[in-house]
Amino acid sequence: MLRSLRTYLRGYRRRIVVSLILFLFAIFVPLVHYGIRTDRALIAESIETTGKHLVKNLAQNSELGVFTENRGYLDVPLRAIFSQEDVVWAAVYNDKGEVLLERHTRDGFNPQLSATIVQTLDRETWHDVLVQPVCLSTENVLDFFYPVYLRSGTVAPEYEHVTVLEQRQRCIGVARIGLSLARVRQRTLAIINTAFVFSAVYLVAALFAVWFVARAITRPVRQLEAAARTIGSGNLDVRITPQADDELGALAATFNAMADQLKQQMEQRQQAEEQMLRLIQAVEQAAEMVIVFDKNGCVQYANPATRKVIGITQKELVGLNPFKLERPSTQAALVERVWQEISAGNIWSGSMAQRLEDGIERQLEQTIAPVRDNRGDIIGFVAIGRDVTHEHMLEQRLRQAQKMEAIGTLAGGIAHDFN
Repeated sequence: MLRSLRTYLRGYRRRIVVSLILFLFAIFVPLVHYGIRTDRALIAESIETTGKHLVKNLAQNSELGVFTENRGYLDVPLRAIFSQEDVVWAAVYNDKGEVLLERHTRDGFNPQLSATIVQTLDRETWHDVLVQPVCLSTENVLDFFYPVYLRSGTVAPEYEHVTVLEQRQRCIGVARIGLSLARVRQRTLAIINTAFVFSAVYLVAALFAVWFVARAITRPVRQLEAAARTIGSGNLDVRITPQADDELGALAATFNAMADQLKQQMEQRQQAEEQMLRLIQAVEQAAEMVIVFDKNGCVQYANPATRKVIGITQKELVGLNPFKLERPSTQAALVERVWQEISAGNIWSGSMAQRLEDGIERQLEQTIAPVRDNRGDIIGFVAIGRDVTHEHMLEQRLRQAQKMEAIGTLAGGIAHDFN
């Protein structure tokens, strides 16, 4: 699952779309949740405030009907209460908790007062509205209770100054109203539906906008990708035409400059490789011995002609230090002078006797020169040599013949003098 999701999100455009969706969810879900909670709280507060006003109003208008226990007097305020929104039941009780008149529109309504309300009737002062939530099978209801007082103002005005009459302001019953909370649920569903519609519209519009923006961004990127693949296949002539003078245009110009530089470097490298190949071929096919040493005098390379010249293969020579080998005293002194000469950065040229594995001694003519880096430091040495044994023998024979010729000339002169 995670692997398939990573494969799907590998595209840049898809990442933008998925990131946008997650961003919208991260914004809209808390906003919708906050809106629902706030709106539910406002509506519930409004319903509770309305219920308190209605139950107080019912209590005031039911005073005469409760005092006389006349249902006709109670029917008018109950009808007036039922004309209000969200009212699902209304009832009026006497001071014993007996229902005098009730109306309801819900099947789960229980007209009996709870023990808590009946006990509250015995209290001398009861001025607060009691609210109890009731959960029916289909909805939730807030049940409001408020006492019905027999007020002193109901007696004749001429007796209002009598102190004893003040005791007639007492609780003679209870007014009850039930308000449905279905409007809260409906409002919540409406908010959810509205938020869903707006979220869907905004999401679709945002997806189209992101699609166009991502397309505008990824199109030159894909061109860069295709051009990079073409360059990777070996075609260095591909170039990108900048679409605009922006960051992507600067990126395309940078890519073209990189392609030009890469092509130039590849051409230079190809020329260097060709020169190196020619040099290697020349060294490999040369009749002279070519040996490359490191700065310590160890052999790093020897061409095939080395075998013919000194009788040692390249495999045997690599890693060997000829300047450290044991030699006769006279030859060791010469080798030491050669090493001091080339270590000082000078070129040495001369002849040196070399005894091969077959026991035959051959005369080698060599030139050893230091190899320097760009800073001028010695990083190794190169030796070029050839077998001059035959030339040396011819030279000795020539010298011998010249000596004999000189002796013959001298002898002829002496004989001529004797004659």
